[in-house]
Amino acid sequence: MKKMLVLLVSAVCMFANTKTSDKSGRTWQTAIHNINQVEMCISNYGKFGQNEAGNNVGCWWPEGSLHNYIFGAGIWFGTVDSLTGDTLVTVGYNPHDGTSECAPGLKDMDPDDPLAIIYMYPDNWPAPTGTFPMAPQARISHQDSWCCFNDCDSTYHSPGDTRPIGIEAYQTVYAWNIPELEDVIFFTYHLKNVSDHNLHDCYFGVMADCDIGNESGGANDIMSGIVGKWYAVGSESIWVDNLAYQYQDVTEPGWAQIPGAIGFDLLATPMDLGMTALKRFTLSIDPSTDEERYLTLAGYNFSTGIYEPYDTVPSQPDDQRFLMSSGPFDLAVDSSVTLVFAVLFADWHGLYGTPDIALALVDAWAQYQYDNNWILSVKEMPQTKIASPLMTISPNPITNKAQVSFSLTNAGFVSLKLYNTIGQLVKEVANGHRPVGNYNIDLNLNQLSQGTYLLLLETPNGKSSRSLVIAH
Repeated sequence: MKKMLVLLVSAVCMFANTKTSDKSGRTWQTAIHNINQVEMCISNYGKFGQNEAGNNVGCWWPEGSLHNYIFGAGIWFGTVDSLTGDTLVTVGYNPHDGTSECAPGLKDMDPDDPLAIIYMYPDNWPAPTGTFPMAPQARISHQDSWCCFNDCDSTYHSPGDTRPIGIEAYQTVYAWNIPELEDVIFFTYHLKNVSDHNLHDCYFGVMADCDIGNESGGANDIMSGIVGKWYAVGSESIWVDNLAYQYQDVTEPGWAQIPGAIGFDLLATPMDLGMTALKRFTLSIDPSTDEERYLTLAGYNFSTGIYEPYDTVPSQPDDQRFLMSSGPFDLAVDSSVTLVFAVLFADWHGLYGTPDIALALVDAWAQYQYDNNWILSVKEMPQTKIASPLMTISPNPITNKAQVSFSLTNAGFVSLKLYNTIGQLVKEVANGHRPVGNYNIDLNLNQLSQGTYLLLLETPNGKSSRSLVIAH
């Protein structure tokens, strides 16, 4: 289907929670994460990155720009039926028609149950443990959300060769309003076997249709991926693995610059198998049956039947979609597996030679956050965005020199410090008491390596931070 960014339709998803019904009468819910620079629509029925009407984009970056980056996404789970030998796949998002095969709530709940909803901090957090004993009670980020859904009702499965597997999915989403993670949103899925038999040869993954801009005006997205690679950025060495990403290298109508890149990094997979497949397909050729979807999950070219697990070579521009998955594994009755991934955003054109370098810098913080058990937690941090003094950097990117401008409405101690992407203090620019007034401070960076840095301003008015790029 052709896709066009319709601002009126897209704006509907800007409301925190909305409800609508599809043709079957199912009630679904969409909420939006918007605490940092990533504006992401989520749902309680298996898909994310799509608006509540199920027919347009639902992910924008940076916040307030209305620059869209996802047309639709969702989890996929496949298995081989031990009794019949059939391949079964449940899709949270079907790129062929935009549908989902999941319903809100637990296995035996009415999808219209008033408790089968999205619980988001601080509005209605947490979910009641009497109904959902598996739901988290303590928040971790500035904007946690939790919901559950299942694939147990055949009403919502595509007619023909698909039928329920018998799974429940518990979805938690984290978003932090801190400079290190302002361009990242995290998804955690615990998937439980609620059928009456063990599941064999299972695969679990995430599928994304990352339309950057308006694909109806010419499909120009490029898709690539990284199985594992070291990046040397300035003085830093960054290891990146299990990453899929999309970008374009042409201008987008109505955008001031060439769009940024979007990446998906698998941070945790079932049985620690990692990303065992990264498959690319397009609008004209996508897997439309359970057999084709299972082959794709398992790393095969479903058109030829040839095992080709990793489509990592940059594609020709097109309406690209991708599936990243992990398996095979068995899942016993009442057992669960976990999938965790981060969705990343970064500007790259004119700053770095290729988009993966820019994403590597963002991914380093996402990986650090996950590997250290969400170390940058909120604890007593504010629930909403920090009101901070306005700070500008001009020019940015910087070759050798720039000027930092800010205003003080209260006299007091001022600190201006520069950090690299792994949190090390690189330069103390200013430190001392200053009176009320407007300030322009020269920033001399000709001795520093090329790369991305973080400038942190602390004043009596509050804190402010800005990313800056040195491009000698």
